[in-house]
Amino acid sequence: MSSGYESESDVTSQTCFDTLSEIIERFKKAPDPGWLPNIRFGHLTVPVCLGPVYAIMDCIASTIRQTEFDSPVIFILSRHEQRLCNLSTMNELPILPDYQDKTLEYSWFSSVLEGNRTNEGPGGWKQVENKNEWELNLSLPKEAFIIFSVDPYMSADCALALTGLVQWACDTAERQGANIRVLTTSSHFGNQLLSELVSIRSQYPVTHYELPIPTYVDVIPADALDNSEGDEMFDRIETRALARDEDDKHALLFVPPLVRTDIWPNLGPALSRNDLLIKHINDDGPLMEWHLTAQNGPATLHDFGTVIDVDVEHPIPSFLYGYSHAQIVLGKRCFRKVFDKDVKQVVYTQLALTQHELNDLQWWCYQPDITPGNITIYLGADGLRACEDAPVYAPRHVENDHAAGFIAGVYAISHWGVDVGRVLQAFVKSPGIVFEMEQRLQKVGIIHPRAQKLCLGDSQEAVFKAVLHLVRYDHRLAHFIALKSSDPQVRRLKVQLAVAMVLAKDWFFETHGEVILCGWGVRDYVTWGDLWLNMGLWKRLSSDHEDFENLSVSDTSIITDAYNTESLPAQGAFIFRQMTTALEEILNGMTEYPDVCLPPHRIRNEVGDLDIHQMKQLLRHFLCSHLYQATKSHLVIDAEDHGHLEHILLSSRTKLELRSSLFPLTIRTFMDLEEDGIVYGICTLLVLEEDTLIGTRWTYVPHDLIAEWF
Repeated sequence: MSSGYESESDVTSQTCFDTLSEIIERFKKAPDPGWLPNIRFGHLTVPVCLGPVYAIMDCIASTIRQTEFDSPVIFILSRHEQRLCNLSTMNELPILPDYQDKTLEYSWFSSVLEGNRTNEGPGGWKQVENKNEWELNLSLPKEAFIIFSVDPYMSADCALALTGLVQWACDTAERQGANIRVLTTSSHFGNQLLSELVSIRSQYPVTHYELPIPTYVDVIPADALDNSEGDEMFDRIETRALARDEDDKHALLFVPPLVRTDIWPNLGPALSRNDLLIKHINDDGPLMEWHLTAQNGPATLHDFGTVIDVDVEHPIPSFLYGYSHAQIVLGKRCFRKVFDKDVKQVVYTQLALTQHELNDLQWWCYQPDITPGNITIYLGADGLRACEDAPVYAPRHVENDHAAGFIAGVYAISHWGVDVGRVLQAFVKSPGIVFEMEQRLQKVGIIHPRAQKLCLGDSQEAVFKAVLHLVRYDHRLAHFIALKSSDPQVRRLKVQLAVAMVLAKDWFFETHGEVILCGWGVRDYVTWGDLWLNMGLWKRLSSDHEDFENLSVSDTSIITDAYNTESLPAQGAFIFRQMTTALEEILNGMTEYPDVCLPPHRIRNEVGDLDIHQMKQLLRHFLCSHLYQATKSHLVIDAEDHGHLEHILLSSRTKLELRSSLFPLTIRTFMDLEEDGIVYGICTLLVLEEDTLIGTRWTYVPHDLIAEWF
């Protein structure tokens, strides 16, 4: 198997880890000559095939300790990688205060960096002499070995944490007695990101290392391949599942997830389901491993198998276990949120996977606990070759759905001495993205038009920075929450709406008949758009389940309202409560700004509704934060005197369709809301289907508010 790695040779896994020991031994040595600052930067390429991420991180930790490096060893990982480390003892690492874990995720480390700031400028860090202060209170010492796992899809929290790390390391290296090692890791050969970041701040060299790929593994045996596609493929999967023996257990693994719902009418009720999805933010390592494990108990003739859906971006936690057979489908396309330059919007759309992604996904086919003859792999007629329209590089979040949030985040740390322009250039390579997003951020008043800093004002800036990572770097929602209101009811509804919007793409309600809604923003305003109807679904369910307070993180049930008119996975409801609580803690912790706090509240106790003045204040903030998603609708009468509605985005004059399965904007509703033959609104979720732009989660906006901007 050809990998593209220069070091490929006839090697085993043990050879790889021997190489790791040699790399760490060289990397920990002081630079030569001795008068140079005692700091080293390096990047280590770790092939995907070397196993689950937790095993690699455990090996790195133990190897560092074996080289007698006695200063703090700090691991900074993605959220899912960090939780995968729960599968390992990581004996060489202490449990850290505040987080009660041995490793840190990106956003945690960014908070640690913020907590270590004392003054403005490049040197404004705590002067920590005792390296034990790290274990006691997370004070960063001048001696440390830091391992940073680079997100291949470059989320904003990864980019901001890495930017801050390089800034801190370069500043701290200038202190007497400093001993700093920063080693980034990724599965991408030739990753020059660290070199580019370090060169912004200093002339320190960056050494590149790589572990060789073992060559003894036959990942996709020829006799395991089935090149069927479409309906023929699904028929063959069904045939193989139906031909099972009584004691067999079949895993039907789909990477990316299976999206069709019209298949296997004969198998549907007899199939169990599992998944490894990015939206399951609370899955820890053991739970991820459990998702790939056949459940105890004998197989039955009515138990045909388990469908396991896996997101493309999800790391490989372990192998399938307890299954006798595996049918593995590697798809060529998946749904993603990207910035479309034609419509100039972040849209949810289906894109082809890159060749590099397909090369990585093939490692899902390596299942050593299943007899090779019992594995069937479906790659389609073109095998592992990407589609003709596949991009060369996978979409990176900092250039797409996180772009404006990331840019605002870099502006927010400019007072650390960060060179904003060069940092943005290092991460955002797609032409025009930085200019477009900076223009938007300036227009709505988030960043200063002439200075590289935020310009929201003290309390609004503090809130914006504090909640940005919680709303997944959607700058619009962070801005919406941050805009000042002296009315606690308005502040509460803004937070509720923001949480519901964060979860809109991942968690869907099933409705059964006419739903019965409740809560602020719903009773009197449900005809203002399906945004409010969806808010009402959350509130109805929350009210009937004690504000989701009694749900547990491991609850996998489906919950329904008291009238059995709507249902939702309990995991989504738990995350709704979790996010709400986190936002409450942040806002109520800002005691210096009493006008941002949220008084104690229960959705089930919401009586009446906000009056029109309160709603207009909320919508004024909503329009300011979502200015580029404002819409204009008008009625068109054709030659046969039939009417239909047409819609455009005000910012670009782009045509779109408004759709809603719950509450579409009908002509009758339009006539109730129109003024001078026009209805204005905001679409909060945009979908691109081929050349058709579709707007959902729409809300009406009064004309006088639109007049303030257009």
